[in-house]
Amino acid sequence: TDAWRSAEEMIRRSCRDKSEGKRTMCAGILEQALPDGNVTFQAAHDDEIGNDALLRLCKGRGVWIPASRYWLCAPEIASTVRAALPDAVRLGRLT
Repeated sequence: TDAWRSAEEMIRRSCRDKSEGKRTMCAGILEQALPDGNVTFQAAHDDEIGNDALLRLCKGRGVWIPASRYWLCAPEIASTVRAALPDAVRLGRLT
């Protein structure tokens, strides 16, 4: 439907790469570029969809840091995660 496409575009727009070093929100997921070039992705503790999406996208590619509850990814992996995030979140909402 048109409403679904509009919501999906809003998610895609909010997920686009922002300027380096800033925290950005993408469907409740925070992203932060670190000084060394690596990127962290973090969903709220109670955000099942966000945490599941990050698990599916980052497991085997990034490093889970349990003490801080975030995924640490190399820049090239972060680009892949960032691009796939809108679809992963959308799919999580459908299940």
